[in-house]
Amino acid sequence: MIHTIVRHLPIAVAAAFLGCSAGGGGTSAAPAPAAASATPAVRVPPAVEPTFSATVTGNGWVDGTVGGGARYFRETGGTANQPFDLRGSELGDEKDKACGRDWRPSEARSIVTVTPQIDPVQRTAGFTLNADATSTRGRWREKGVLTCTTVSRSDAQSASMARGLIAVTLGGPVGGRDRLFIDTTGFSIGEWAFRVSDTGGNPLATERLGTGMVAEVPGPGSYEVVASVTARAAAAARDSIAQRLRASVRVASLRNAIAAATGRYPTPDMQVPFDAVIPTPEISSSIQRALANYQPCGTKPGCAGKVFDAAVRAVWVRSLGGGAAIDLVFAGTKRTPINIRLIGEAEIRGDSLYLTSAHLDPSQRDIAGKRDLADASAKLAGRIAATGYPIGGQRQEGEQAVRSRFPIPWGAVCVGAAGTPPAFLGLRPVADSTALAVVFALAPEPARPCSRSR
Repeated sequence: MIHTIVRHLPIAVAAAFLGCSAGGGGTSAAPAPAAASATPAVRVPPAVEPTFSATVTGNGWVDGTVGGGARYFRETGGTANQPFDLRGSELGDEKDKACGRDWRPSEARSIVTVTPQIDPVQRTAGFTLNADATSTRGRWREKGVLTCTTVSRSDAQSASMARGLIAVTLGGPVGGRDRLFIDTTGFSIGEWAFRVSDTGGNPLATERLGTGMVAEVPGPGSYEVVASVTARAAAAARDSIAQRLRASVRVASLRNAIAAATGRYPTPDMQVPFDAVIPTPEISSSIQRALANYQPCGTKPGCAGKVFDAAVRAVWVRSLGGGAAIDLVFAGTKRTPINIRLIGEAEIRGDSLYLTSAHLDPSQRDIAGKRDLADASAKLAGRIAATGYPIGGQRQEGEQAVRSRFPIPWGAVCVGAAGTPPAFLGLRPVADSTALAVVFALAPEPARPCSRSR
C-alpha cells in the first residue's frame, strides 16, 4: 500500500483534520494507508480448507476342492468405487461312481463381495466385506459284484477372501497434523488382516478407540487403509459346514470432520478459529477519550521545542496486516498540525484489547529526527498502550457460535470443545480497514464415546 506522510499541513487541510470527529468521522481528511514496509507481521495461520478424497477398490479370491479332485481357484481385482463380486463352486464325481441312487455329491461354494461406500458430504469412505464358504461332504455306495456294498464318503473344502482398499488423500495446511478414525465391525472372528500405511507401505501407528482405531498422520498426503477377511469351511468330520463373515470399515478425518461441522478451517495444530470483529471508529473514539487534554510535553522536564502545549486533536485507527496503524493529528499554539503515525501490535488482557508496542512508522524519518516530536510520540504510544477497549461481548458471541457446533461426531466417537478459554491468535488482515478482526481459537477435547440421550 502507498502512504503519504502528513507533515506541515496546509491551513485548509489542517482545518479539515481539526473539524473531524474524534473517531475520524470525516473520511475525506483521513490519512492514507501505511506503507507496506511498516506492516506488522500476521501471526494468525492462513486459513486453508481441508479436503478429503478417496477411492475404494475391492479384490479377493475363491478356492475349493471336492471329491474326485476337482478344484476351482480364482483371484481378481475390481474397479475403483464399484461393487466387487467373485464366486466359485464345484460338485464332486460321486454320481459317476455310485451304485444305484444312494449318493450325494460333495460340494464347495465360495462367495466374495466388497461394497464401497463414499459420502462426500460427510467426508467419509468405507466398504463392507462379505466372505462366504460352504462345503458339503459327499457320499455314495460302492458297486459290488451283484449288489451295492458299503457307504463311502468324500471330503470338500472351500475358502474365500474379501479385501478392501481405501486410498485416502488429505489436503490441508502445510505441517497440519490430522487423525484418521477407522471405524471397524466384524473383525473379532475368523481370519482377518488390517493395515494403515502411507503409499510407500510404511505402517502408521494406531491405537484402539471405541469400536475402531485412530491413526495419527503427519500432514496432508496420501494414505491407505486395507482390511481383509477370510472364510474357510472343511467338510470332513461333518456332512455340511459353512462360515459366513461380514465386516465393515469406515474412515474419517478429524480435520475434515471439524471443518464440516463448524464451517471453519482448523489451524495446523487443530484449533478452531473464530473472529471478534471490532469497528475501528469505536477504538479511535476510545483512544481519543484517553488522550483528551493530554499534553505529553506539558510537564517538566517536558519535551522542549514548540510542542509544550500540543495535544492530540483527532485519532484514526486502521487495520494494518497483523496489527493496526494509529494516526494522530498533533497540534498546539506553536505547533502546526502534524500527523503522527504509530504502528501497534494487538494484545489481549482479560476482556480488553490493547494496542501495544507502538512505534513510529519507519517512513516518518522527519519526526523521528526531531527530539521533541520523537519524545512526544513515545509518550503518546505509552498512554495508548495502557488504553483497553472491551471486546468481551464480541468474543463471547463468536465463542458461543463455535461451541454450539460441538460435540462433533467422528466415526463412532465424538469430539467435544475444551472447557478452557479460547486462545488469542492475533489480528487477521481484512479488506475493510475500518474494522479489526481479532482472531481467537478454541481447542477440541480428546475424542470419547458419544453419550446417548435417554
